Amino acid sequence: MTLNNSTVSGNSAERHGGGILKSDVSDLILNNVTITGNQADSDQDGDGLGGGFYSSNASTIIQFSNTIIANNTDNGNGTPECYGDATYISLGYNIIGDTSSGCSSYPSGVTGDQVNIIGDGSVTIDTILDTTLQDNGGPTLTHALVQGSPAVDAGNPAGCGDDTTLFTTDQRGYTRPVGAACDIGAFELNGGGGGDTGSNGETESDSPEDTSTNNTGSSSGCSLIR
Repeated sequence: MTLNNSTVSGNSAERHGGGILKSDVSDLILNNVTITGNQADSDQDGDGLGGGFYSSNASTIIQFSNTIIANNTDNGNGTPECYGDATYISLGYNIIGDTSSGCSSYPSGVTGDQVNIIGDGSVTIDTILDTTLQDNGGPTLTHALVQGSPAVDAGNPAGCGDDTTLFTTDQRGYTRPVGAACDIGAFELNGGGGGDTGSNGETESDSPEDTSTNNTGSSSGCSLIR
């Protein structure tokens, strides 16, 4: 499964994988994705892991580039952003909010990565993005970056994109990059529209058990809310 220029926000699971639960062997590729405001162990019974995402298959590869995973929660075991058996590959220029628990396999020292910047107290989420998922222009809902965010102009200076294409717009369809480099995540600040407003966001729904079941292939420009 590949997500490009997309937002995963406002989801919850009683057990694992508040935002994304990955249980099959296929890879998960995230390019300019914002994963925030998701919750694992929503029933607070202590049985749940991975607020942002959870992988239960050791053969899975999860690849990140120019992506934000921050301000997710796990009510039971303190693994807010990610957890599970997988090989994590960073292509750089990601923001991972809290790796103090649960993201132990995430590689360290990768160019452009900002890792554990919420967990270590360097910043708070409201200095990165607006925590309200809302209409900021374009056909789908987004989390706007805030002025001075560490995500602004902090993407890959060679360009943000997937394996074959450089992105010229953000999730909303507004111009990117604006400035020296693209912004990290699905939203480009000052690219136009709100947050710097349009129709209601597109929703792709799936069962709380496994996003890989119904969201296969490549997805771009969507807000995933289940």
